[in-house]
Amino acid sequence: MNRWIIASIVLFLCASAHAWNIPDGFKELKWGMSVDEVLNIWPYRFMGPHSSSSLPGLEIFYEWTAEGTPKLAIGKVPLKDIQLYFMNRKLAGVWLEFDSKHWSTLKKAMLVKFGQPTDQKTSIVQNPMGASFQKESLFWASKSLTIIASRFGSTISSGFIRYLTPTLVSIFERQEQREAEETAKDF
Repeated sequence: MNRWIIASIVLFLCASAHAWNIPDGFKELKWGMSVDEVLNIWPYRFMGPHSSSSLPGLEIFYEWTAEGTPKLAIGKVPLKDIQLYFMNRKLAGVWLEFDSKHWSTLKKAMLVKFGQPTDQKTSIVQNPMGASFQKESLFWASKSLTIIASRFGSTISSGFIRYLTPTLVSIFERQEQREAEETAKDF
């Protein structure tokens, strides 16, 4: 996970008192549901769990689309990738990836659903050919949930939306701290 995402989460959790419409889950999934509950009620197929040796208790399930299996979408916007994050077998986060050409549609829908973000950032990014694009990131943060949405992710063709419960935020913060401590040993 990018360092700026972790830093932003911490900053906004501490600083934000802005009210927004905090969801208690994603679609029909509720935070804290067990792996079995989620996989039994969703018509989507997932591969997993993929466990992380560096993050004990964290399991990740990836969407797997077989012929005849419905593909998850937000409205009419198809998703490229879905990851369900479970901590100690309880739903703790959802990560979505979409084609960045759908950013405007998804941004409008998120503003309707969640209200005004607690923060937003813009920056200029370049592709390998040197073309410049405006990256926009929106943040909704509270003590019970953080949502991060960005027009671009690791490439300019894909954007992302991340739903992170405090449990997941804490795990990523600890991992980043351990990595920093390990890296610091090289100085």
